[in-house]
Amino acid sequence: MLKLDVQVPQIEIIENYEVKQAMKLPELFLKEFDGSAREWLSFRNTFVKIHEEPKLNDHTKFVYLNQATVSKSKARNIVESFLATVDSKAIEHLKNRLGREDILIQVYVRDLLHLVLKNNNNRGKEFNISSLYDRLEINLRSLESLGVTEDKYTSILFPLVESCLPYDVLRIWEREWEKLNSGKNELKSILEFLKNEVLSEE
Repeated sequence: MLKLDVQVPQIEIIENYEVKQAMKLPELFLKEFDGSAREWLSFRNTFVKIHEEPKLNDHTKFVYLNQATVSKSKARNIVESFLATVDSKAIEHLKNRLGREDILIQVYVRDLLHLVLKNNNNRGKEFNISSLYDRLEINLRSLESLGVTEDKYTSILFPLVESCLPYDVLRIWEREWEKLNSGKNELKSILEFLKNEVLSEE
């Protein structure tokens, strides 16, 4: 894991104009990227802070980029194919090869389909609704960051999410949905329902 050589300023807690205590934030680490499409968004959202830092020159950014990839991985091979002064081109090529939005959307939709199949295969077995809710939230947030928003794609995403529910939970949801106004967004409503179910179990 790459340790970022960033000076983290101390935070002073001031009360009645007197310094009572000083805290030093922990060192920052950047998770290495191995080229997996599923890990691209996390890597991009973290590394963009380095890539867009105006105080760093291209060579330094390139060094960080190289060190932020797993040795001998597809991502490292792509980065090392560039000169050490073209960080922006290396990032763009990584995006075009490993971070294509159409591929990422397929990855997260397949994850939802996997949850549907898992639900069908586990009928009658003990079920963890908290784990399901967390997985759904992760996938839907990732899709939203790629432009697949709830408002535009509810008709596609809602049946997938509903099909992930085990039979007992599905029956409860259907009763709850009948009580709600028909004008409400189905996807938002079912996620709110699952959230409440999770909170009631904790």
